[in-house]
Amino acid sequence: MLKLTKTQQRFVTQKNIGQAVIRGEKAAGKTVMGIGRMLYLANHKCQQNERIAFVAVSEAKCQAAQSLFESEYNMQTMSLFEGEGVKVDILSIDALMIQWYEKLFGPLTAEILDEIPVETLNAVLSDVKKQYPRVKFLNEAGMAFICDELNWINSCGYETLEAYSRADRKGCMIKLPKGGKGRLALWAVKEAVTLSLSKENKVLKLALQAKVLNKLTSLSVLSEGYAHIIVDDAQMLTKVQLQVIKALYQQGELLFLM
Repeated sequence: MLKLTKTQQRFVTQKNIGQAVIRGEKAAGKTVMGIGRMLYLANHKCQQNERIAFVAVSEAKCQAAQSLFESEYNMQTMSLFEGEGVKVDILSIDALMIQWYEKLFGPLTAEILDEIPVETLNAVLSDVKKQYPRVKFLNEAGMAFICDELNWINSCGYETLEAYSRADRKGCMIKLPKGGKGRLALWAVKEAVTLSLSKENKVLKLALQAKVLNKLTSLSVLSEGYAHIIVDDAQMLTKVQLQVIKALYQQGELLFLM
């Protein structure tokens, strides 16, 4: 059985929580609480054909949650799972993103990259430098900064140059005034990198996830979603990832464990 303290047990068996952020120290048992709450929702709160998602920050965390769920499931007789169509998904945030990319755009055949290849960025910088010769960071010394900034753009889900140009940018190692040449140059690098990778049938993971968010938010009606979503280690997710989860949430509970 799940080992829960009295406080954790009270949380797991609350009648109604709705949308909430649950904070706790590291190794405080939040994953166990989340799995316990998911089981409670499946047994007591779900209607026929409703879906529940437990989202983990990594594949390793996903497997640990799956193991907890399966050990508890095997000890219980849960008629909802057996015959009434409650669907439980335990998956990593990356798996969730790929699943929804394929639902929205069709089969994903491109290779997913975590980082921009150095050779791709080098080739792009030489061209963009010709357009913006006065932007000083468009060189080899500025590559780490450029990669960080492009990751930030994608993790925030900015879809247009106008949106990025107007965005508040705090904590950046190089000053980037709104509407300035620096932001124009960075957006040109972003677009050139995307095009170059596309020709090689490759895509950046953060760019793919931003594309999922932008498509979801453009839909007037979401045909599939989740009645309940529990997110483990939510503090580690990007803005785009959190917004995708919110877009998939439909009616019951949305819990962020942090």
